[in-house]
Amino acid sequence: MASAKKTTRRAMARRFVRFRSLVRFLATATLCLCACGSLACEEAYSKQATTQPGLCVELYASKDAGHGIQQPRGLISSPETGGDLIVADRGEDVGKGFAPALRAKNGRIVALRDADGSGKIDSDDEWVVLAEKEGINHGVAVHGGYLFASTSDEVWRWPYSPGDWKDLGPGELVIRNMDQYTGDTEGGLSSPTGHTTRTMVFDNQGRIYISVGSLGNVDEDSFRSRIRRFENVSQPEFTGNEPLDFVEGEVFADGLRNEVGLGWSDATRKVLYGVENGMDNLYRADLGGDIHQDNPAEELNAFPIDQPGRHYGYPWCFSEFKLDHPLAGGRGAQWALEDQDVADDAFCKDPTSIVPPLHSMQGHSAPLGIAFYGADWGVVSECCTLRNATACDEIRRAGGLPCEYANDAFVSFHGSWNRDEPTGHKVVRLRVIREGSDGISVEGEEDFVWAADGPQWSTGLRPVDIAFGPGGKMFISSRTTGEILVVSSTGAE
Repeated sequence: MASAKKTTRRAMARRFVRFRSLVRFLATATLCLCACGSLACEEAYSKQATTQPGLCVELYASKDAGHGIQQPRGLISSPETGGDLIVADRGEDVGKGFAPALRAKNGRIVALRDADGSGKIDSDDEWVVLAEKEGINHGVAVHGGYLFASTSDEVWRWPYSPGDWKDLGPGELVIRNMDQYTGDTEGGLSSPTGHTTRTMVFDNQGRIYISVGSLGNVDEDSFRSRIRRFENVSQPEFTGNEPLDFVEGEVFADGLRNEVGLGWSDATRKVLYGVENGMDNLYRADLGGDIHQDNPAEELNAFPIDQPGRHYGYPWCFSEFKLDHPLAGGRGAQWALEDQDVADDAFCKDPTSIVPPLHSMQGHSAPLGIAFYGADWGVVSECCTLRNATACDEIRRAGGLPCEYANDAFVSFHGSWNRDEPTGHKVVRLRVIREGSDGISVEGEEDFVWAADGPQWSTGLRPVDIAFGPGGKMFISSRTTGEILVVSSTGAE
């Protein structure tokens, strides 16, 4: 009985929070220009970006202003970076007449630091190139005294201390052969003809997790489409050893078509979360034929670090988002693909065979980044959970997001191409319910930053990755426009 009363009180509290948020939303205009009316918010993206009440979207750094970035993608900011925003930048664009991995030159890792507190990068001494390596295109991480970055085929590391502000030198190759494909096909097929990003994160045991996407739209097997795990790459004694062969790494999670965004929900790092890009041009005759407009769903997946080797479906199963058909099973229902004899519907629907997604999102939104507010910075939990006044003052002064967003997940949608009506091109908030050590569940989804005249931006902006700074501001990268946006609070209640 006591447990039931406790559950009821929690449900009532959640309904009250949602009601209060709705009242605030209706009482406040959504355009950033109207929400805050500050001079800063009248600049740059105030007339382009729409966001939630009490927040502003501004231009933080751009290639046009000479801030060291050209095509920014992966972002990180944490105590391990000293609070600096570290950017994986593809380098200069050399045009579309090349394979994807060859469309840029002079890849680099750039550090950005708002030293004068102006809210943006506005001088040459507020950015520095830490490392250069041809082919750097997305993955960046810091752990154990090293900075890591990836090309499509290799992982490199450089000695690094939090806040380093210098050229880190030539670097050291630690993992190779990520382009290799030796599945059911002949092998030797290189990733420049497929997905090229290699997202990397570390757990608290110092193990690195690296995600590689499929070679094509639908491969014959899942050999490439996995997250692999390696130990000891941040140990000093690795120096001088032969680079690790990627295909010999532990298969941590299998059957993931293109799990670009990876992130931890909290400091314990016991469950890794990822967002998956589904296949294009989906067809299944008995479910309506051409069902690609809204299917398959883009997925949020959960990967407990103590449960390696589980299979998540690709290339035999897909997740439903929306089907206009009598057999429709609802969002997240699992189905088998046609023209393969490995799995049928019963197999795909069996959670002991195929792990279903934690949450399903609009097809073709192209999620590329995920970040949890408060996962990297203890000041958020100090304020929002422990009600520490000093921590709350720090967030308030920095313009960090309000506590109503604490612990929630934010996903950056790059935007569709395989859909008649465009979708994506925005950042969404996943409202999260905590469930102790077993992980999370998603209570709801809402737009967080989107184009004022959407769904596509008149500027051409397409979100790639998300990171939170030490004071709780959100940073969003856009490769297509060579920009990084910052979302901050106006302090309005």
